[in-house]
Amino acid sequence: MTYADKIFKQNIQNILDNGVFSENARPKYKDGQTANSKYVTGSFVTYDLQKGEFPITTLRPIPIKSAVKKYNIIGKLLDGLAKNPWNRRNIINLWQYEDFEETEGLLPCAFQTMFDVRREQDGEIYLDATLIQRSNDMLVAHHINAMQYVALQMMIAKHFSWKVGKFFYFVNNLHIYDNQFEQANELVKRTASDKEPRLVLNVPDGTNFFDIKPEDFELVDYEPVKPQLKFDLAI
Repeated sequence: MTYADKIFKQNIQNILDNGVFSENARPKYKDGQTANSKYVTGSFVTYDLQKGEFPITTLRPIPIKSAVKKYNIIGKLLDGLAKNPWNRRNIINLWQYEDFEETEGLLPCAFQTMFDVRREQDGEIYLDATLIQRSNDMLVAHHINAMQYVALQMMIAKHFSWKVGKFFYFVNNLHIYDNQFEQANELVKRTASDKEPRLVLNVPDGTNFFDIKPEDFELVDYEPVKPQLKFDLAI
């Protein structure tokens, strides 16, 4: 069983056994019914990317989307890392109250990312990343969100010719919707692949961040268990 699969099963079982039910939930199912969920708070895990601990489960197929839009905020982050990679202020924060007042859309779930640079005894420079997420759907979005930000971490590391280091993932509210308990139990029963999947970025070191394309990423040794499960998503 891979490291990510072990964590995945532990999180599912913890929510099923120890979670509490939401009250006055915002999301709705397609039929208009309130989408309540069972949740735990304060989920944290470390993935050591150098050891091949990528945050993707093999218990079901996960669609990988690696595209990152060219927001100006990325340019400012790269500029800050170039000027002083050792400072503690290399942060992306999407939680802007002024912007929320102008839209009725969903507030960002993955709202803060922090980047830290360290030089190890071997002389190599490693880029670590921390993702903070206010809310996360354990069965549907958990690994998609994690892999998107690992891809971002890899792109930044390639830009500066650094190595990817560790990925720290904190979720404040980790939940399973009340129409997904059957799928949750099915996932816990499944036997995971023995192969450890790896996300590879096939571009030379020093490639400009904005020149990297989604097709430059390759997911290696990924053999997920089938069939795929269906989920009635809350919106």
